Amino acid sequence: MRNGRGHYKWKNGDTYSGQWKDNQMHGEGTLIKKNGEKFRGSFKEGKKHGKATEIHKDGKRIDCHYEEGILHGKFTEYDKNGNVIRKGEYEKGLLKN
Repeated sequence: MRNGRGHYKWKNGDTYSGQWKDNQMHGEGTLIKKNGEKFRGSFKEGKKHGKATEIHKDGKRIDCHYEEGILHGKFTEYDKNGNVIRKGEYEKGLLKN
C-alpha cells in the first residue's frame, strides 16, 4: 500500500509523482499523461481537489480549481507564450456565462 511521497507509472504510460494516502493520490502531486498533458495540484482520495495548473500538449496552460474531481471556481487560461486567452468560472463542472 502506498503512503507518503512516491512515484508510480501505470501500464497505460501515465505517471504520478507526489503524495499518497491509502494507495490513492492524496495531497500535492503531478500527474503526467502519456500524451504529454500535465496536471500539477492537489488530490483528495484519488480525485483532483483544490488549486491546480493544467498544461496541455500544445503549450496552453490553465490555472484552475477542482472540487471532488470536478472543475469548480475561477480559472485563467493562457496561450503557450503566457498571454491570457480568457478568464471565467466553473460551477460544478459547468462553465458560467
